[in-house]
Amino acid sequence: MATIGQDIRYALRVLGKNPRFTAIAVLTLAIGIGANTAIFSVVNSILISPLPYANPEHLVAVFTHELDKAETRNPTSPADFVAWTDRNDVFDNMTAAQPWAPVLTGSDRPVQPPGLKASVNLFELLGGSPLLGRTLVDDDGSAGSEHVVVLGYALWQQNFGGDAGIVGRSVTRDGESHSVIGVMPEGFQFPPFWASEAMLWAPLVLGPEAATVHSRGLRIFAERYVRAFP
Repeated sequence: MATIGQDIRYALRVLGKNPRFTAIAVLTLAIGIGANTAIFSVVNSILISPLPYANPEHLVAVFTHELDKAETRNPTSPADFVAWTDRNDVFDNMTAAQPWAPVLTGSDRPVQPPGLKASVNLFELLGGSPLLGRTLVDDDGSAGSEHVVVLGYALWQQNFGGDAGIVGRSVTRDGESHSVIGVMPEGFQFPPFWASEAMLWAPLVLGPEAATVHSRGLRIFAERYVRAFP
């Protein structure tokens, strides 16, 4: 222990005589430690820690590939999604989602949180249960019945004061009145890998014309079909 103490004191004296070298060394160590911490945090959240869903090992993201253009992992068009769901014999469940950021009023101040419009089976696919109220159901996906929103926990806390009576309350989304039907629990996030965490969810309504819409803006998620082998 005495030798270690002498070594530490000697090192401090040497570093004190070379402040520029000391500053560079400390900065290099700080950058290296910070970068490694950030990389581990990403790897841990995506690859090591299980996703907070009922059957995370069965969930997949589905992309459009255009091999002739060497384009992969593209968003999908409504027409392709309709065709896939009509002919699907691979997945148990498929859902379409579209990022969107509405202007929301009805809380302490107007906000524009990152959100997601999704097929009404999204929460069924994830096995996500609300903290308050309910999630989306089939009737919410009909044209004219889609004026409902599910709030994320952080948005509920920050802008609605954690009001336990929020369910049934009206908020204005992009100038139109919508009813809050539920609040998701703390820690729920979907999708878990986007830069901006979704803080509210609303129904994505695809009408009959969707089968002819080829602009690509949908993200597709699915649950793998698991066959039982004898």
